[in-house]
Amino acid sequence: MSGHFATAQQAADAHTNNDEVCMDEYGTGSGTDILYTVGLATCVRVAVTGTYPAGSRARGNDRFLAHISDAEPYAALQGLINSVNEAKRNGMKVDKARVVVGDYSLNPNFNPNNARHQANDEEQDEFTAKVGSSILALVGGSGSKKLKRKTHAEKQAYELRIDGQKRIQFKWEEGATYEKSDSEED
Repeated sequence: MSGHFATAQQAADAHTNNDEVCMDEYGTGSGTDILYTVGLATCVRVAVTGTYPAGSRARGNDRFLAHISDAEPYAALQGLINSVNEAKRNGMKVDKARVVVGDYSLNPNFNPNNARHQANDEEQDEFTAKVGSSILALVGGSGSKKLKRKTHAEKQAYELRIDGQKRIQFKWEEGATYEKSDSEED
C-alpha cells in the first residue's frame, strides 16, 4: 500500500448524487437529505456532519458520507476530504465524524497463529489507520472529540447512514435497530 491519493479529477468523479453511496463513492447533502451505504465489510466508511453559523449567508453541504475500499487511489476518501474542506472554507464547523471499520481479527474463524490470517489483519489495520489519520486531521487533529470509531468483525456487513436530522446511525445489516454512534469508542 503505497499511499497515493487521487487527483482532483478522480476525486470529483467518485461523487454520487444518489442517496445511496456505493463502494468507492462519496456523497454530500444538506437540508433534510439522507445519505446511506450498505454492504460494509472490509471497506472503511466515513460520515461527517457540520453546521454553518446562525444567520450566516454561507450555506452548502453539511453532511458527507464515503464508502472507501482499499483500492488505490482512494478517490472516495479524497473526494470526501475535498468536499468537507470546501464547506469549512465556506464557514461550516464540523460537529462530528464517525468511522466504521472492519477488523479481521474479530472474525469468528480468525487464527492468530495462521500467517495468512495475520497478514490479512495487518493489511486491514494499515488501511484503516491511513483512512483514520486522514479523517482525524480533517476534523481537528489529535485530541479531537469529534471523531469516534465503530469496529466490527470484518465478515459482518454494516449499514451506515446520515438521516434527515444529521444523526449518524449504523447497524449490523441483520440487526433490527440502529446503534448509538455517540456511545462508541474513540
